[in-house]
Amino acid sequence: MCMSTHIHIPSWFWVGCDDFAHRGNYVNFDGQQLGNPGVYATFAPGEPDTAIHCGVARGDAKLGTGTCTLKREYLCERYKPGQKPPTMAPSPSAPTGYVTAGNYGRSLYKVHRDEASWETARRRCADEGAHLMFVNSQEEADEVLKKSDLPGWFWLGFDDFTNEGEYMYLDGTRLVDSGYSSWANNEPTDDLNCGVAKTDGLLGTGTCKLEREYICEWDKPSSPPLPSPYPSGYVKIHELGVYKVHRDRVPWEAARRICQAEGAQLLIVNSQSEAEAVLGTSGLPSWFWLGFDDFDNAGQYITLDGNTLLDAGYEKWDSGEPDKSVNCGVASVRGLLGTGNCNLKREYICELI
Repeated sequence: MCMSTHIHIPSWFWVGCDDFAHRGNYVNFDGQQLGNPGVYATFAPGEPDTAIHCGVARGDAKLGTGTCTLKREYLCERYKPGQKPPTMAPSPSAPTGYVTAGNYGRSLYKVHRDEASWETARRRCADEGAHLMFVNSQEEADEVLKKSDLPGWFWLGFDDFTNEGEYMYLDGTRLVDSGYSSWANNEPTDDLNCGVAKTDGLLGTGTCKLEREYICEWDKPSSPPLPSPYPSGYVKIHELGVYKVHRDRVPWEAARRICQAEGAQLLIVNSQSEAEAVLGTSGLPSWFWLGFDDFDNAGQYITLDGNTLLDAGYEKWDSGEPDKSVNCGVASVRGLLGTGNCNLKREYICELI
């Protein structure tokens, strides 16, 4: 829900919209953008404050935004029996301006000659349904990088934000595992974080705030998968459950919401077997989100279904954890638990419920 009609709640209260996917672009939980035809978008004066991300409303039916970690009253909405929430069907057609690269047919590409910072370039590609380019082979480097005709260094879709010095593409693939990692002389530079390339096909790193040209890549839709009883991307692991590893990095609340929209929840580990089979084989780097927090009582970590970790069946903390100054649950591929700053962006695992 992202509207109100004279509800008797004092001050601002939570409603179901946010801009986690694209900063300043507020979207309802059902995927509909505020302001689109038929979608309510009457903001209070001075709103939205794009420095904060979660939707609020007040009794005069005006909308605003609020700091997501504050505690407020809220409204829930339930669909009538037989009524389904609206969905937005993805378009199978390529975005405007995307072209093939010679005989390399896995993706379509668009060279952006407007200069932007790395993060702005990443968001612009995402707004087009694409991503900053990943280089997966010498052939791709030859057909795209070397024929781009871009001067100097330009942005690619890798960084080392998760682990200093370990460069990874935006889908979580390490460069060393991607099929292409040809660095220029004296690269990568240890104190720089964002990926760049040149038309000679060599890779490097650059200051993320500098403005450069960039290449976006649109992945062609794959062949339709075989029929499955599970939602797209979910796989059954033994008899433990059905899971999906998300390699897109988002804040904890956004991860919780995305899982919920898929009919799932952020993973709750219930046994040593589940920790080994799911956490241990996820292939995720560093810490990733799990479904527990201490929002209700500081220092008392509770799963999303209301159990203590001990009652849930698994409570193996890493050394020095939990850090009670932060609130949201994380885990590592070693099967150990920890806590993290809820506003940081991490990968996550959803579990069908």
